[in-house]
Amino acid sequence: LISLATNGYTASSVDGSIARYMASVGSLFVYRRSSMLAYFLVYVDDLLTGNDPKFINYFKVSLANKFSLKDLGSPSHCLGIELVPTPDGLFLTQHHYIRDLLHKHNMHDAKPVCTPMSASVNLATPSGDVHEYRQIVGSLQYLALTRPDVAYCVSKVSQFMHAPTTIHMQATKGLLRYLKSIGLWSPSPPLIGSSPNGLL
Repeated sequence: LISLATNGYTASSVDGSIARYMASVGSLFVYRRSSMLAYFLVYVDDLLTGNDPKFINYFKVSLANKFSLKDLGSPSHCLGIELVPTPDGLFLTQHHYIRDLLHKHNMHDAKPVCTPMSASVNLATPSGDVHEYRQIVGSLQYLALTRPDVAYCVSKVSQFMHAPTTIHMQATKGLLRYLKSIGLWSPSPPLIGSSPNGLL
């Protein structure tokens, strides 16, 4: 961390749910000088990206002088989120995560629905299978990072993790059916980050 500070990086105060999540599970550092911007995520496999290839290379050399480094090239995954290069930047998707979630809870053959939750559903009163409910809702909370279309519904079902009922379980299974219906590569609200240099 001292090396990061001497190279001009500061701890992140970046807004946005993904940046907040990454800052909470690791350490996200940001370098800003006029139009130059670089991000360095210190986590299991550290990530470095920015808009100035010369600076990125300089910083990698600077780190290599102090630490043993191995450049793994552009990543395809980060914290379970797939990074798909596009002409505009990166497309963030969790389609493998959705598929695994559906299989884990035996919903891969479920009938799809076109909305994440019924507007008339009344979520109240306690008693039900707390363990499975918490597993599903916890998985949906992580998924909501890249699926803003389900964020509100996930927030609603999250309010009943202490004592879910059959109605709550039906609502979460409805969310899973919706995820199945949208297709694993749905273009619904894309989250795109631009980096001409790509991720290193």
